[in-house]
Amino acid sequence: MSPGKTLSRSRYFGSAIVCAYLIGAYGLAVVTPLVWNEEYPCLVDPTKCALDQIGDLRPLYALVNFIFFSLSNFFGNLFAYRAFGFLGFVLLHLLIFKSLKRMNQGRDTSAILFATMIASSLPSFMTMAFSPNIAIYSWSTCLAILAVNANLEGRNTSAVLLTTTSILFYPPSTFFAFSYLFMLHLLRSQFRLTKFAFNFICFSIIVISSSLLSLLVSNLVLALTNSMPKDRVGLLKVEQIDDKLLFFLTRLIPVSVRGPLIGSPSVHEALLTTSIILFLLLFFIFAFCEMQIKPTLELTIGLSVAFVASLTPFLVARPTEIDFRIVRNSSWLIWFSLLFLGFKFLRERALSSVKAFANLKLLSLLLIMFSLAVVNWRYEVYFHQPFVEKNMFIRSVLVECERKFGTDRNIVVVSKLGDFPRYQNIGVFSLVTDLSQKWVPEPNVFLLAKENRGLYSYPTDLSRENCFVDFNLYAPTKWAEMILIKHKSSS
Repeated sequence: MSPGKTLSRSRYFGSAIVCAYLIGAYGLAVVTPLVWNEEYPCLVDPTKCALDQIGDLRPLYALVNFIFFSLSNFFGNLFAYRAFGFLGFVLLHLLIFKSLKRMNQGRDTSAILFATMIASSLPSFMTMAFSPNIAIYSWSTCLAILAVNANLEGRNTSAVLLTTTSILFYPPSTFFAFSYLFMLHLLRSQFRLTKFAFNFICFSIIVISSSLLSLLVSNLVLALTNSMPKDRVGLLKVEQIDDKLLFFLTRLIPVSVRGPLIGSPSVHEALLTTSIILFLLLFFIFAFCEMQIKPTLELTIGLSVAFVASLTPFLVARPTEIDFRIVRNSSWLIWFSLLFLGFKFLRERALSSVKAFANLKLLSLLLIMFSLAVVNWRYEVYFHQPFVEKNMFIRSVLVECERKFGTDRNIVVVSKLGDFPRYQNIGVFSLVTDLSQKWVPEPNVFLLAKENRGLYSYPTDLSRENCFVDFNLYAPTKWAEMILIKHKSSS
């Protein structure tokens, strides 16, 4: 009996497994106190933070941020925002699992379940789940998936409204829909490029229509708040096309394909690892198509089109920064396909032998446990421990100042000359401490001084003593020594 059919007999078993996995992977990040990076200025001034998001043409993002960061100031922690975001994160993956399972009609439930769990542990999802902004990314992506389902069912008005709402939250998350749309067609009984192309074009029209509608709403909100759009929301200029193409080939493709790997590779390392992973993916596609050239070519074309479409916001926008959040849609597409097709390939060859099937189950369990361990380890090393260490340093300075001068003193933040050391990693995983970000030190000190009943101000009152929080004296070395780091020149 097929393990996929056995698993599908239990209506809620797969969903329960997905929930248990996500709680095991990300539950610690929800319940432990943590403030990270861009959250600091939002906690200090939720209104300014909301206006910044309005300038990015994300009015619903601004509204949700303002509500929850204001609540966080009232309650003294970010738990409510994290819990709301984690609920959306769980619902997102349940929606993916149940929708793909329904499209597949229960033939490959175990492969879908395996791919759903492991793909949720990609670094692009970690950076989302370790931040309260998980709420924005998760709920906007859920809306995009529901929009695809509505469009396929012929409910185009609902699809436009859902897509517009998703764009007003966070436009890049909306384009996850193209990755999801491809997976729906992949899991059908037979992939047809013409059918995928038709649905792709139909949903593209929905996205274009919704983009125009959301642009109208965003400009109305800009006018009502007397705000101006930021430069980075502008479209790519003609003279930037060559640089953007190079960025796509040398940054977006390798980082997307390399998936779980967070290291910043050399050119040769990037080329080697990307080639190996793409070779495996093409091999599994060839096997999935039962060794037929034409279906293999059609499936590869469909995957390539969905890959490019999922990256559209970053291909047409001016900035050329690279971070895991940028490749969330494309990385999920590549790795969900690889995990699903790889598991299906191995399972079909294991069914002929009881021992081989037992080995496959053991291998799957080991990969799941390893994935859980990696997520929690990365959270501790790159997020939680740096948060604890820097706050210990700041608190020790504030306590010493209070001992000397009492609470009636100026607190002066002295930023570090140059930058802190950095890991040889990509994006936020390169940060030994988020104090490297210029918007973190002052709000970080402000929040701890407020917690410590201190008065935080610039040294304008000459009648009070100055307490200096000098970050040139801070050396985050406890965990940094465990990993190879490179120092940026301060010159």
